[in-house]
Amino acid sequence: MAFAERLTRLRERKGLTQEDLAKKLNISRSALSLWEIGKREPNFETTTKIADFFGVSVDYLLGRTDDPRSLKEKVFDPTYEPTEVDLEELLQIANIRFMGEKLAKQDKDKLLQIAKILWEERRKIKQEEGD
Repeated sequence: MAFAERLTRLRERKGLTQEDLAKKLNISRSALSLWEIGKREPNFETTTKIADFFGVSVDYLLGRTDDPRSLKEKVFDPTYEPTEVDLEELLQIANIRFMGEKLAKQDKDKLLQIAKILWEERRKIKQEEGD
């Protein structure tokens, strides 16, 4: 229910009607209405579009954090001390450079694959140490 409540609150804070927001997001008002009453939820692409429109993180919209700032805002805030940073989200939004060149999407995808391999190896080591 966090998504429905947060979406409604964000819309109202901007002084938008459901019709106004639906037009800005290029969706139907009825779809927005169903999201706000918790009967339906948008797909990931639309959820990301909503988060971008309001300048909040997807995690905030979904109720996974109470900090509405996007990861991008947090990363560049010198006072922010992250407890967790989602590598997948960071790779999607950051303009990461290596040796002066911007990483292409396929390079970011490869980095994520490598990270998953390392993560799995670490998990196996922890299991072996626990046995």
